[in-house]
Amino acid sequence: MKKTLILLAFCTLPAMAFSQNGGATTQATVVSDGQVYDKVEQPPRFPGGYEALERWKEQHIVYPEEAIERGAQGQVVVRFVILNTGEVADAEILRSIDPALDKEALRLVSSMPRWTPGMQDGNAVSVRWDEPVTFTLPTAEEIAEMERIKKEKDQKVFDIVEQQPQFPGGQNALTQWLGANMKYPKIAEENGIEGRVMMQFIVRSTGEITDIKVARSVDPSLDKEAIRVISSMPKWIPGKQGGEAVNVRYTMPLTFRL
Repeated sequence: MKKTLILLAFCTLPAMAFSQNGGATTQATVVSDGQVYDKVEQPPRFPGGYEALERWKEQHIVYPEEAIERGAQGQVVVRFVILNTGEVADAEILRSIDPALDKEALRLVSSMPRWTPGMQDGNAVSVRWDEPVTFTLPTAEEIAEMERIKKEKDQKVFDIVEQQPQFPGGQNALTQWLGANMKYPKIAEENGIEGRVMMQFIVRSTGEITDIKVARSVDPSLDKEAIRVISSMPKWIPGKQGGEAVNVRYTMPLTFRL
């Protein structure tokens, strides 16, 4: 019997079962940006194939700490569209296990590299795809290793990064904030002491300011005020390296002028 391609011109119908496992019929749905197929002559392909896809998921998945604490595990199924450009779009949870695991599954799928798109009648087309993401609770040894890596990352401090830390609002906001919050020590003022105190501190990946110290001193009273004002700063926008927020050592001069 000859199969007929059913084209739905004005509405969107639910996808049929698991598209990569072979739906019951060849079906396409018209959406605002074109047709989305549930089954095609040549299915989309992850770069390197199925085994490469499984390795990629294993290497890039991050088991949420809160899910580990709850003992949550299982298989989340994510439904998404592989566009005719190979990009992944419209990811949604088809089968939920745990809120934290669902969120991680969506993040993982949304960060996938481009696929080789599916083909229908010799043309690249958009295809609906259902992908399982399996979460298996780590062993005690694996948890210990995860904690070690996290601790190492938390402790590492960069001197040079791709994106420097920034005071909320930028340099002008920082200048205004310092002008409004710095207080000239009375004893330094009475003795005509002025100068530039060089401060050094760490802007944590959380934006917090820690490890404050005087890198170049002028006078004990000015040094003390410099430490106080840096300590009272609001959280900064953290620096980034490789797209991730990291700890950055930062040097800042504070000028005291009568």
